Amino acid sequence: MRDCARLADELRQWLGRPRVELLKDGVLVVIAGPPNAGKSSLLNVIAGEDRAIVTEIPGTTRDHIQVPLSLGGTPILLTDTAGLREAEEVVEAIGVGRTGRLIEAADALVWLGDPADAFDHRRAILVHAKADLPELGVAPPGSIAVSSVTGEGIAALLEEVARRARELLPAEDSIALNRRQAQHIGEAAEALGGVAEARDAALVAEDLRLARAAFDRLTGRAGIEDVLDALFGRFCLGK
Repeated sequence: MRDCARLADELRQWLGRPRVELLKDGVLVVIAGPPNAGKSSLLNVIAGEDRAIVTEIPGTTRDHIQVPLSLGGTPILLTDTAGLREAEEVVEAIGVGRTGRLIEAADALVWLGDPADAFDHRRAILVHAKADLPELGVAPPGSIAVSSVTGEGIAALLEEVARRARELLPAEDSIALNRRQAQHIGEAAEALGGVAEARDAALVAEDLRLARAAFDRLTGRAGIEDVLDALFGRFCLGK
């Protein structure tokens, strides 16, 4: 039982490693904040072109806009989002809802707005936008002062984004899991964890069977029935 528990813990440590998909899809960096905080202007400056519409009318951005970038060789998927507020208009409300989901899924969050209102995200970067406007005052402690007009702070912000992104990528020559491998390792870890907690021999046997099946799928040693099930589940085969 103790051996199963130790193996389950080791497998969970593997699940905590960086995933290989980030190298292909890019690290998701979401720009968020209230309306008219300067999110779209910041995206345009970083992208080097006008990808997002910028006006003084609150709620201009209704849906998210994504720009793939490379910062020092690190793949980034920079995403502008609708301003967060209580939206009465239906289309804007949909965009605000999508913003919330994107923030939850973000690998890193660039927050433009009052630090007190920032989401509790472990890789949040606080930005004091529109730093060229004296009426907005100085940047709060822990925030990066940025101006999309003068370019102030843009380099420092990108350096911080790249640093946070590199933390998520697999180290050179390290082993990284893909989505399929992580799924099967997670299944095996859950089953082995059940073995450590079970008190009934039948339950122990079932959890061991599930763990063995997960390892077989991971290593490609799944039985012929599993292969046929996967084949017929994905393709429509005629006579």
